[in-house]
Amino acid sequence: MNTSAPSQQVDNTLFNDADDYIRKHRLIELFEDLATALAYRRPENLEDFLIEQLENKKTQGLNSGIFTEQEVHNVFNLFDLKKENYISKERAIKAIETMASSSFQFNHSELEQIPEKIDSFTFLKLCEKIFGFSKKEI
Repeated sequence: MNTSAPSQQVDNTLFNDADDYIRKHRLIELFEDLATALAYRRPENLEDFLIEQLENKKTQGLNSGIFTEQEVHNVFNLFDLKKENYISKERAIKAIETMASSSFQFNHSELEQIPEKIDSFTFLKLCEKIFGFSKKEI
């Protein structure tokens, strides 16, 4: 006598359709970005903040950032330990990886094109291209 439960066949079509939908609309990236913004900003009113973030993403696309230009300058300065007004390619990549809220947020091929030394203006423009900027100051 077989006491095991009858095997249920999983409808792979539904699973694949759901997976395609998630990937097409970049839902994982969206939720990672929202969660990062929540943790970073820690707003008092979560609902209003999430609505604002979603409205920004609707008008600016998924690449709307959570950092302001000043915050990107601050990150650059944290990685420019010797205050030389430039950082190495390796430090720039580490700074960008630190800022990224998801692995989907930037293309590693863009990072390969970074010069061996990068100044704050170039770093700012690179971050703007990769992340976008928040229009709202803290």
